[in-house]
Amino acid sequence: MSSSLAPVPVQHWMTKDLMTIQPDTPLDAVYRIMAIRDIRHMPVVKDGELLGLVMKEDVMRELTRVQAAHSGDQAPEYPSVEVAMSKPITISPDTLLGSVTALLLRNRASALAVVDEQGRLAGLVTESDIFRLVMMYASDVPEKKMVTLKNGQEIYLRPARPDDTQAVQTFYSNLSEESNYLRFLTYRRKFSVRDMRKMTTFDYESQICFVAVLPRGKGEKDQVIGIAEYAPLALEEVGKVEFAIAIGDEYQGQGLGTLLLKHLMLYGREHGVEVFYGMVSASNVGMTRLIQRLGVRFEVESLGSVQEFEIYIQEPLENEKEEVKSEKLEVSPQES
Repeated sequence: MSSSLAPVPVQHWMTKDLMTIQPDTPLDAVYRIMAIRDIRHMPVVKDGELLGLVMKEDVMRELTRVQAAHSGDQAPEYPSVEVAMSKPITISPDTLLGSVTALLLRNRASALAVVDEQGRLAGLVTESDIFRLVMMYASDVPEKKMVTLKNGQEIYLRPARPDDTQAVQTFYSNLSEESNYLRFLTYRRKFSVRDMRKMTTFDYESQICFVAVLPRGKGEKDQVIGIAEYAPLALEEVGKVEFAIAIGDEYQGQGLGTLLLKHLMLYGREHGVEVFYGMVSASNVGMTRLIQRLGVRFEVESLGSVQEFEIYIQEPLENEKEEVKSEKLEVSPQES
């Protein structure tokens, strides 16, 4: 991994699929949208043209001002969002993150608008996006790792990024009904913006998500074929996390599940995780066999249609035990 942020283009870290508002939208309506959707920044657009950005803090300040000036029994008449709107600072998708960071600091801004060659809004990059990138570098997260499936196909394992939201949505939408159910223990096809943000936003220590992607040509978008992730069960219990894995139907039976789970477990071990917890459908024989093949100690409790697994990941995996045993066998004849 590079130690510099400069070579990374903003298109890989910006937030896409943005919700926008019209300039004549009432201030109170904007606040409700931002509160419900958990949005801090919203672009103001009219007829495809980006007019400005509005921040939740600015909306709240203007709402407070209007309410303080209001008197009477009737509800106050709120102005349009234009009163809280600021002129956007725009950059192109290929702007390097080193330059993005400098612009944010120089302008004391919390977000920049990313526009394409036609001037259309392509996304937003915020200070939170930069914090996540810095956290990834600080945690020494491997950027990309090539692995080989049983059929000889080479793929990459890497951390999910904010620009993977559409690819992750497409992956889950394309799963068969059976695979979808085994992943979520219910049928789930559509996800909210908030859901997708959680799936691709993490701190790289107590939570992480790795995606398996196919090698792509120049200009092509990554295709996700597998996902492995973990997140803490409780903030006060950082050593125990809940894990989940999903493999695209076309790539099942090629060893991808084993590769992803080992990758996830080794990463968790390096970041202080001790126990992987998972609820697995009793009909998910493949996942049960996968856990058994790892050769690591685990406990399982049957709860009717589901099984609860606790995997103690700080103990060596089976292949690690074999490596240690092999080394001892090689040394022993020399000692004798």
